[in-house]
Amino acid sequence: ISFYASQKPEWLNEIARSVAVEPKEVEITVRAFVKETLRMDQSERLMRNVKSDIVFEGFTIPQGWRARVCMWEAHKDEEHFNRPFDFDPNRFIASRPTPEQYSPFGLDQHQSPFSGISMAMGSAFLTGLARGYSVEALNTGPSVRGGYHWEPAINFSVVLSPRETLDESPQIDSSGG
Repeated sequence: ISFYASQKPEWLNEIARSVAVEPKEVEITVRAFVKETLRMDQSERLMRNVKSDIVFEGFTIPQGWRARVCMWEAHKDEEHFNRPFDFDPNRFIASRPTPEQYSPFGLDQHQSPFSGISMAMGSAFLTGLARGYSVEALNTGPSVRGGYHWEPAINFSVVLSPRETLDESPQIDSSGG
């Protein structure tokens, strides 16, 4: 969240403005930002033990095998996400992707029991960050493969500066750009 906040200050500014002016409506923007962060960098894969034979598109996955569902590929599929490598929270404001297109916390009824808590914590962090600070990234090298998902560069850090007074002009292109 800090990385994208530093890369897209117009979103952070809009969230800060909305908190002050439209506190009930800001949650849509904040959740869209958090969801887009998860789409870009969260889940690489889901691993599951196959409990009974599965036939999928003519192929049999035998009982006892392990199945790997590649979430990164689904989250970067151009058929589901226009410009999939661009960070654009508008995609979660304009529409709601299906679970087959977007599933950072698992599939179907097998979602992480902490998905709601994760979204709430990410939203609270982003809101607090936006309300109080401007964010500048330091050491923005290439992302690294963490234990379960992509992470910012190993030496990534941010400088938080107290937020200045905001002007009232909108800064986000709500047309999807």
